[in-house]
Amino acid sequence: MAIAGTPVRPRDKLIAQLHGEIRTLARERNAVILAHNYERAEVQDVADFVGDSLGLSREAAKTPADVIVFCGVHFMAETAAVLSPDKAVLLPDLAAGCSLAATINAAELRAWKAQHPGAVVVSYVNTTAEVKAESDYCCTSGNAVDVVNSIPADTEILFCPDMFLGAHVKRLSGRTNIRIWMGECHVHAGIDPENIRLQRSLHPEAEFLIHPECGCSTSVLEAMSAGDVDPDGVQILSTEGMIKRPALSDADEFIVATEVGILHRLRRENPSKRFFAAEPRARNDGRSRRVARRPSTLEATMERESINPERRNTPRYITPLSTPAVSSVGVLRFPYAQNELHALVKSALDEDGAFNDLTTIATVVSERHARGRLVARQTGVLCGVALGLEAFRTLDPKVTIRVDQEDGAVLEPGDSVLYLSGHARALLAAERVALNFMQRLSGVASLTARYVDAVRGTRAKILDTRKTTPGWRLLEKYAVRAGGGTNHRLNLSSAVLIKDNHLASVDGDVALAVRRAPAVSTSIPCAPSPKPASTGFRWAH
Repeated sequence: MAIAGTPVRPRDKLIAQLHGEIRTLARERNAVILAHNYERAEVQDVADFVGDSLGLSREAAKTPADVIVFCGVHFMAETAAVLSPDKAVLLPDLAAGCSLAATINAAELRAWKAQHPGAVVVSYVNTTAEVKAESDYCCTSGNAVDVVNSIPADTEILFCPDMFLGAHVKRLSGRTNIRIWMGECHVHAGIDPENIRLQRSLHPEAEFLIHPECGCSTSVLEAMSAGDVDPDGVQILSTEGMIKRPALSDADEFIVATEVGILHRLRRENPSKRFFAAEPRARNDGRSRRVARRPSTLEATMERESINPERRNTPRYITPLSTPAVSSVGVLRFPYAQNELHALVKSALDEDGAFNDLTTIATVVSERHARGRLVARQTGVLCGVALGLEAFRTLDPKVTIRVDQEDGAVLEPGDSVLYLSGHARALLAAERVALNFMQRLSGVASLTARYVDAVRGTRAKILDTRKTTPGWRLLEKYAVRAGGGTNHRLNLSSAVLIKDNHLASVDGDVALAVRRAPAVSTSIPCAPSPKPASTGFRWAH
């Protein structure tokens, strides 16, 4: 939401200014900037090197820089720290984690090993340093089959953390003594055979490029080995192989099955050719490592922050959990702290019997894994994402969730709101509570937005009242703000509002009522309400 009276500069001009300030700061600190191939275009454009995680770490080790700024995720920066122990390695956003790496930690791996004494651990490269330290082998998706085949056939193998790559390796190696950790990357989980078949039917002459060493292609590799994807015309290539392939190929079109950030570099280096994402939403979203930060953030990071190899990636809540409903800079804020949010959602799950869903227990086996999406069924304004996240995470703490839309977003029919991957029982049991919260609050936000747009251009404001669902006042007033409306008084103790019944008690003497009011309301500030925010769309009337 823009603040009234604040000039909005063109995006390109802002990015150019930020690039200049970042490069100046990097020179002053003798820093080298690395950007992973899957970063946003504007992040790639400001970097000294763009490539895959291991290649970038090797390049940084060769430079005389004192500081490495790694625009990527935690395990990538850990690799750079291992290869450059004398350099300071910085991650501009400490919340930029890898959902796949976060599915297992060292304690969980040690417990798994204890259950299977004598087993050999093969870990995928997309893991934290502490997990690699507990492993016998570390593989890429390109050499995983060879690594497994090199291990004696009678030796049990624990493969982690990617269940798609594990299934692919198990099928191609023919081994039955491989146990697979049930982890996945929320991005590659969204690239399914249906996406691929659709793109290949739309572009039948296109080559199909898969990056074998990124976590986002493992489900595609597994689908190929299972026969769900036609391997004809498929090129399995490293990152640099994918970058070089278009210049060597006679094809003019390419379908790329990995994170969509790589399309920027492909298009920049091959301007005469066309590239299509197998799944356009396959992105480890830039919300977790956004370029549009003030340079002072980078400066403060350079001064204070460095990579701690023991730090585990933590889940990032897209909808902020703080008060008040709207901050001083016009950002929508969730009204509850994390502990209050959890208590509210757990109470709703208890009320619904979600911890003892008899139908789901009777019909779904406990080990079953499931994926699904929450999608919009009609035009409206979204609200309540944090509640939906908490419902699913309470029943399945390891659930993978991709947040496609945030509170306040305008939705059209078919828009994806959440992509979910986790234990089937948990998803089914939490679904109704998550939808109850999100549907109710989105309805309030949508209706508010309709009235706000109806009075746009006038001096009128759309205010809420105290006529809220008992126990839901903070949430419903938050939904009003999500729809662009303005909160009126929160409760009876927050403002004086003289109505007919009050006047009746003083025989209709308005002046008397007004004179008495300041005596009990001296602590209540009198200030104009903020202007309603624009929702950016028009309703059809």
